[in-house]
Formats: sequence, C-alpha cells, structure tokens
Amino acid sequence: MSVVTISPEASVEEDEALMPQHQVRRLPVVENGNLVGMLALGDLAVQQQSDQKAGAALSEIFEKDHLH
Repeated sequence: MSVVTISPEASVEEDEALMPQHQVRRLPVVENGNLVGMLALGDLAVQQQSDQKAGAALSEIFEKDHLH
C-alpha cells in the first residue's frame, strides 16, 4: 500500500479531488521528500467557509456602493 501525499503548491481543487478518490481524511504535505505538514478534511471545510464569508462580504459592499 502506498501513501498518498501532496505538495505545498497543490491547489485546493487538487486536495479536494484526492481525498475522496483515495478515501482518506488526511493528506501528508511533502516537499523535497520531507514531511512539512498535514492537511485534514476539516481544513478544507474551514477554507470553504472562509471563502463563502469573504464572498458574501464583498457582495454586500458592492451592493451598498451601488445603492448610493
């Protein structure tokens, strides 16, 4: 059995695709053959929530600017 890893430069889309494909909840982050971190499924969920909140805030700012 081989260990599935990602690089620090991997995109969120790549991370999201690898986890279900390999049925894992965590991916070791490896750079130059060295373990530099661990990405968990929960990390992606937090990132998505943050992105959604940022998008909502920008939409609200845009709407307020165009109403005045």
